[in-house]
Amino acid sequence: MVLLLDKAILLIVCLAFYAPNMRVGYIVIPVIVAITASSLGSYFEHWAARLMLFVVYGGFCFADSRFLFFLPLICFDLFDQRWQGFVVLILIPVIYHLQAIGLDQAIQIILLVLLAWLLKNRSVKLQKLQAESVALRDTNQEAALQLERKNHELLERQDYEVNLAMLNERNRIAREIHDNVGHQLTRALLFTGALRTESQDETTRQSLQTLQDLLQDSMNSIRSSLHDLHDQSIDLHQEISEMIAGFSFCPVKLIYDLEINPDKKTKYAFISIIREALSNIARHSQATTAEITLREHPGFYQLVIRDNGIGASHIIAGDSDGIGLKSIAERVTSIGGLLNISSDSGFVIFITIPKTQRTGQSS
Repeated sequence: MVLLLDKAILLIVCLAFYAPNMRVGYIVIPVIVAITASSLGSYFEHWAARLMLFVVYGGFCFADSRFLFFLPLICFDLFDQRWQGFVVLILIPVIYHLQAIGLDQAIQIILLVLLAWLLKNRSVKLQKLQAESVALRDTNQEAALQLERKNHELLERQDYEVNLAMLNERNRIAREIHDNVGHQLTRALLFTGALRTESQDETTRQSLQTLQDLLQDSMNSIRSSLHDLHDQSIDLHQEISEMIAGFSFCPVKLIYDLEINPDKKTKYAFISIIREALSNIARHSQATTAEITLREHPGFYQLVIRDNGIGASHIIAGDSDGIGLKSIAERVTSIGGLLNISSDSGFVIFITIPKTQRTGQSS
């Protein structure tokens, strides 16, 4: 746009310079030829095409001195090319027609050529600045997007680390209670039982029995709480990752897309299913790669386990070796899920498990 504006300004100046020197007959032809050549110069970006236009227009200048007035317009397109030194050739037709146009007009033509050079340089520099500005803007936008993505990844990683630390702390507390309070209650139960056995007084024995029952209820309550605490502290992603890390038969890729841990029953089902599936891969598949995909949808979980092995049609048909798949099917059915198995290309276990009201209670 800047180049076209500068070229229009140069055309107006050339026309103003040409108007007082018009002679009768064909006064419009130099204008049409100059505008046509200039338009072609803007269309053809290759230096050879622009140089050819310059040479052809130079021939017109030799034929008629009136074409000299628009030489600056033709030179404008040549100034940013590799052969812009050829512009000095304009002196040849100017000198050739010097007697016809006069020294003053010859100097004016040369000055207009210098003006064209200044305008072209200004336009080229402005275009470079605009291109650099656009490139800088795009670079800044890309950097901002990358920074935002990194921040999001850091926040997700931070949340995961905090959750993992919380789960580890729950495990530690559960162990502390089990090792200390649990053992103390066990000793108290044994001691109370011994006293009740040795006591001869019926009232004392009944009191000790009541105390023993209270201690036993406390022990059962603590055990139940410890089991719940332990179940909640299990991180499904970590458990699956550890299983994969210990699986040496073939490389296994994990795609884990769950925002929070499922409920306890679903969590243990996933762990058992994946463990059994990995065992089947090692025993039957002859696979070289495997993939485990676990995704969360609004109403259900989706577990897909696939490998590139030979398939397992004999297992699907119900041979005795299919105990592992039967166990998987029973596990899926027990929590209301659906199981599909395919052995067309490799072996694929596709499982969907509906969410329950307990989902999200364990973190």
